[in-house]
Amino acid sequence: MKYLRMLMLPLSLILVVSCEDDEVAVDCDALTTAYVDATAAWTNSMDMTDMTFGATECAAMVAAYKAGLDGGCAGYDQAGLDVLNTTDNGCG
Repeated sequence: MKYLRMLMLPLSLILVVSCEDDEVAVDCDALTTAYVDATAAWTNSMDMTDMTFGATECAAMVAAYKAGLDGGCAGYDQAGLDVLNTTDNGCG
């Protein structure tokens, strides 16, 4: 019985360590491309006579930026997301 307990401890440690979640690799280049494309779509949605922006395009741009921020990509920060969510940008 003593030997059985001695075998159970290393086995349980191996199982616990091997069951940890693996980190998913983030493709920051693809996220940046998605943000640039969404920004272009938002810019193209501007109606200069009414000074309005497309709400759908704006939401897509903010979501693309947030994906870069959540992914930990360089150049993305909370301050940038806050700026995108202001009414001055038509997104607030």
